[in-house]
Amino acid sequence: MTEMLKAYQNHIVEQSQQIYELNNPSLASYIQFELEAWMEHQSFFNVFLKEFPPKENEEITSLMKQMQSHLSDIHKEMFYRVYGEKITPYLTDLKIMFEGIMKEYHIYFAVHNKEIEPTLISHWIADNFDAMVQQLEGKDPLLSPEHPEKIDDIFSRIQTLIHDNLKGKEQTEQFEALQLLKDEYNKAQPNRVCLEALLQFMKKHKLIQIELIKLERLFQREGI
Repeated sequence: MTEMLKAYQNHIVEQSQQIYELNNPSLASYIQFELEAWMEHQSFFNVFLKEFPPKENEEITSLMKQMQSHLSDIHKEMFYRVYGEKITPYLTDLKIMFEGIMKEYHIYFAVHNKEIEPTLISHWIADNFDAMVQQLEGKDPLLSPEHPEKIDDIFSRIQTLIHDNLKGKEQTEQFEALQLLKDEYNKAQPNRVCLEALLQFMKKHKLIQIELIKLERLFQREGI
């Protein structure tokens, strides 16, 4: 059963990340992709979690935490893509508010047995975040910003994801590409074209895509 849960989780993460294949997507587009991914698998999760409560099964608890962490990473990159680096000081606050809103809407529609209208809800949430972000300039964040991620830490996470989710030839190819990526990055003058080619090659596997998107952003921040 845990393998089935893992498969469903991976599918939701992959669907949520499909938005990154679009050029300049809006916040509403991001939200709609995630809502539709959850709607597609909501009945499975409702039944599964009723039969196997996470608090009674450590393995399921661990899997749910992994998915929550992965979606949280997607949400952070979503805000960076939509609003740019200016939201860095407020990222923790925005992420908490966004995830709280999404959770409460899911609960409301489940309790009241109402159908979710992804387009309507996504634009409602996005419009309110747009208005809020416009008012942030000059204000102090409520929560301290999270510690900046280090490129070496992202490399380590990618290696773990490849090890845990790929097998055979695909795993070998991705490990080799990752090593080439590390070697190129650590050069005195990294070749940007080479880095971009390796990133694009590795992105064909959706489960490591979000970490690669983080790398792209951090490379840009370092002027590479």
